[in-house]
Amino acid sequence: MNEAQAKAIQAVTLADSEYGAVDAERGTALGLALSAVISRPLMPAPPGTPLAVPELTPVLALGAPKRVQLTREPALPALVAARRTGLRRWQVDLDQNLRIVAVNLGDGTVMSSLLLGSPKRQAAPEPSMSRPRPEAVNAASVATGVMPFANVLSGLNGIGKPWTRGRYALTVIEFDWVSNTVMVEMSGGGKVATQSAAAKPFPPLLARRDEVPAAHEGIDFRLPPSAEPGGPQQVQVALGLPAGRVVLAAAETPGSSLLVGSMLLLRLDAQQPLRADLAIPVRTPPADGRVQVLFSFDIKAALPNALPRGSYQCYLVFGDTVAGPRTLTVD
Repeated sequence: MNEAQAKAIQAVTLADSEYGAVDAERGTALGLALSAVISRPLMPAPPGTPLAVPELTPVLALGAPKRVQLTREPALPALVAARRTGLRRWQVDLDQNLRIVAVNLGDGTVMSSLLLGSPKRQAAPEPSMSRPRPEAVNAASVATGVMPFANVLSGLNGIGKPWTRGRYALTVIEFDWVSNTVMVEMSGGGKVATQSAAAKPFPPLLARRDEVPAAHEGIDFRLPPSAEPGGPQQVQVALGLPAGRVVLAAAETPGSSLLVGSMLLLRLDAQQPLRADLAIPVRTPPADGRVQVLFSFDIKAALPNALPRGSYQCYLVFGDTVAGPRTLTVD
C-alpha cells in the first residue's frame, strides 16, 4: 500500500456513529484536508516543454461503520476518497464505473452495484473518452475529494435474497482501481447465511506447478494476454489464506470442502460485471489452519454466457480478499 492510499484510508476512518452525520459540506472539508496532505502542486513546465500529466499512484479508499443493524432494508453510510487527474477523469467516467462489491462471508455470495447514477436513467450517458481529450493543463490537474454516501447497500440486493445476519466484506472498485476492504457486521434479527452441500463444484483443470504463480500469502493469478471468443481462456491461480478468511462449503467427498468464490470481469462503462462463480474442491483444513491451493480454470466454461469481444479488468474474489485487476483482451 502506498503512503497516499494509507492517508486516504485514515481520512475516511471515523467512529461508527459519525458516518451518518457526514453531509456534502463536511465531505468537502474532509476532501480538502486530505488534498492538503497527499496532493502535489502542479509545477510549470520548462519553456518549450509540454506539460506532462503527473504520474500518481492510484488512491481509492473506503470508510464505513463496522456494525449495522439488520432490518428489511438496512442502511450503511460510507465515505469514498479518491485522487484523480483530469486525464483519469476523461479516461474513466466516474458515474459509470464506481461500484461497490460486497461479499456475504456466511455463504460466499458476491454482490455488486454502481454507486453513482441511476439504472433507470432515460438518456444514455456519454461513454468514457467520447469527448475530446483534455488539453495539457486540464489533463495534468489533480483533484482529491471525499464523497459521502447515505447507503451503499441500496443497490446491492437485487438478487432476490433477503439480507442475513453475519459478516460482509465491502470493497470499492473503479474499473482498474481497487480500494481497501472494510469488514461490516450485520447484527440483530434475521437468519444467518451458511453454505451447504447445494453449492455445485466447478472442477478445476489440472495444472502443473510451473504453470501457476508461486503460492504465497493472499491470491495471485495469471490470465492469457489475449484470447479468441470461442477459444479457452485459462486462469492459473495460487491461493494461500487462513481458513477463517475464506468461505468453505460442504462437499460430498469426506475430508474435503469447496472453496467458494467468484471472478468478476469488468468492461469500461458496463452496468454490471460478468461473474463466474467458482467452487473449488480443497482439503478441509483444521479450524485454525490455512487453505493453500493451486488450480486453474477456463473462464469460458465458468461463465453462464459467451464472453463478448473486448477488454476486461478481471478480479478474483474469495472471502474477504479481492485480488487484481488483471487485463484480459478477447479479440
